[in-house]
Amino acid sequence: MAVSYMSLFPNKEQTKISEDELWLRSLKRVFNGGGIFILQPMKNGEEVSYDEIANEEEIKINVLDGGLIRITFDGIHSIRISAEGCNLRFKHLSKSFEDNIKHHFTINQLTRDGHDVWRLIADHHSVFYIKKLSGYVIVDSSWYGQGSNNQCIEMQGEIERSEIIFSETEGGNVLHESSRIYDSCIKDLRNGFQGYCDQNNLVDHHQSLRLASYINWSSLVSEGGMFKRETMLMSNNWMNAVWSWDHCFNALAVRKSSPELAWNLFMSPFDHQDNCGALPDLISYTEIIKAYVKPPIHGWTFQKLWEASPEYYDTNKLKDVYEKLSSLTNYWMDYRDPYKMGIPLYYHGNDSGWDNSTCFKKNSPVSTPELAAYLVIQMNTLAEISNSLNMKTESTEWKEKSQVLKDKMFNVFFNNGVWGAIYFSDEGNSSMYYTKSLLPYLVIVLGDKLPPEVISKIKSDFHGQGGFLTKNGLSTEALSSHYYESDGYWRGPIWAPAMYLIIDGLLSSGQKQFAKALANKFCNMCIQSGFYENFDAVTGNGLRDPAYTWTSSIFIELMNQVIFLDES
Repeated sequence: MAVSYMSLFPNKEQTKISEDELWLRSLKRVFNGGGIFILQPMKNGEEVSYDEIANEEEIKINVLDGGLIRITFDGIHSIRISAEGCNLRFKHLSKSFEDNIKHHFTINQLTRDGHDVWRLIADHHSVFYIKKLSGYVIVDSSWYGQGSNNQCIEMQGEIERSEIIFSETEGGNVLHESSRIYDSCIKDLRNGFQGYCDQNNLVDHHQSLRLASYINWSSLVSEGGMFKRETMLMSNNWMNAVWSWDHCFNALAVRKSSPELAWNLFMSPFDHQDNCGALPDLISYTEIIKAYVKPPIHGWTFQKLWEASPEYYDTNKLKDVYEKLSSLTNYWMDYRDPYKMGIPLYYHGNDSGWDNSTCFKKNSPVSTPELAAYLVIQMNTLAEISNSLNMKTESTEWKEKSQVLKDKMFNVFFNNGVWGAIYFSDEGNSSMYYTKSLLPYLVIVLGDKLPPEVISKIKSDFHGQGGFLTKNGLSTEALSSHYYESDGYWRGPIWAPAMYLIIDGLLSSGQKQFAKALANKFCNMCIQSGFYENFDAVTGNGLRDPAYTWTSSIFIELMNQVIFLDES
């Protein structure tokens, strides 16, 4: 549910932990799955087989030997669960009794307004309450000094229809009450999601668009913890955090219909910008990671947000974003140019967003041309913002800096029609390396600022034998490369952001036909396979996380801004 930190997650084989388990989770915990309980349908004291049927408003678990479990949200803090004709056991996801003690897992029984209530501490981040609404609930939990053992919570739906509310509290001691009937919860959830679809002008008849929209809507979380504003997680599965370039694509998907939401999504990492101007690598509810950064696509992004809703971006917002973007740009030019070449670099592949690209296979630091291209665009954006703020001197300076960097980018990286990467030794000596990664080709994001012959050469390289083009889009490593891997992360699979940046650059450079062809390839693949973190470039099969928001956001953006728009 939108802005909720609670989640139900079918932990299937992608996780490499279990073949099939339904987890009750908290999104406040990152990377470890955030699991609290495994939900296990039971009959006669034994686990039983079941089928899951899910839509946007409810999960139904049909027990094959008879019995029905229904699950929905009851507001943003609570999940409502009913069991009839079978039992439902909640199995704590700790690895061992020692792990329980370490995390002080406890269950305390209380009485509230004549209802049985249990207070649960499953980790250090949240307190949960289980409130019995009807039927029988059995809790078996022994106390061992600092924690509980033998945790077993079971709804006894075999005896009588049982219903509970499972709630995550904000302050640790506040139980969220509810007097609604189950079906009214369903109605509220249905109306909430439909309202989001209506607000964002989504095409009702296209089921894949609706699914993509649900992934985004359900990944919204409220302000809390390290999040200083409402934001969108990259996934409700494993990647339940915000990375400092992923968020840009999510902002683009709602920039026209929901400019305030787009602004919040865009600004979320800037709430943690450091004194040097760097953005963190990622933000989660509980932590901020700063070991790496992410590429500066933020000027490119803001230009699109501004163009879509110019009336929303008043003087105060323009001043705010100018301060933050200029600080970010200066960080790259001042702190990421240790050899004073006038060209910034990455200290690690993770800084680029293309973690294991073959551009970084020799050593680091490495400078690649698309980094300079991003900053050329960002400087131009700053020139336009400062001009709007009547800062004429600053506007001129940013234009001049942009041109200088663009010229250096061509002089340093472009040789006989080939884009290379620069490696630096410990002594600071540089050498050029020519890779078969798609990464350097992202200079196409400059669009009509590139000479026509460069654009033509890029297109030719895409189409060439053993190049990047497949029936599904562009591989991130050339198919002819010795380093190509079908599931090689950034060494082969198709990724949504690479596709979008290239399509956008092609559109800007007048290559509308090819851009639309790529958009169709990518969108058709998503319609067939879903909205995975990345995809096998040849087969189109989804890889890694099965519901990734930048994939769904880019699908929405390409469908509405390229495919449907062109058709209309």
